Amino acid sequence: MKRVVLILGLSMVLTACTTGSKLLSEIDDVPKWFLDKLPEAEAAGYPTLASTPQVPNDVPGLASWDAKLQQLESKGVQVENEARDHEQEVADLQSTAEFLDSSLSRADIDKFNAEEAAAEDAAKAKP
Repeated sequence: MKRVVLILGLSMVLTACTTGSKLLSEIDDVPKWFLDKLPEAEAAGYPTLASTPQVPNDVPGLASWDAKLQQLESKGVQVENEARDHEQEVADLQSTAEFLDSSLSRADIDKFNAEEAAAEDAAKAKP
C-alpha cells in the first residue's frame, strides 16, 4: 500500500513539474518577461546531475573549518576567564555604603558649605 501511494505521489509531482510552464502561461499575474523566457528555458532543458559541480571551487576545506572552530573555542575560553576575573574584581570592591562613608570622610562638607555660603553672601552684597 505504501509503495502504491509513493508511486502515485511521485508521478503527480513529476507531472506537475512538466506541466508547470503551461500553467504559468495561463496565470494573469505572471510578468511578460518571464513568459517570454519560458520557451527558451524549456528548449535548454534541465542540467543533469553529472554536469553540476560537486563542490564549488571557492568553498574552504573541512580542515580550515576545524581550525576556525578551535580558534573560536580558545577565544571563548579566554573571554569566559576574563569575565570570571572581572566578577572577582567587582566582588573585591567595597560595598556602596562603605564607599559613601569613605568618600564623605575624605570630603570636607562643612568647608564646602561655608565657601558656598560666602560666595552667595558676596553675590548678594554686590549692587
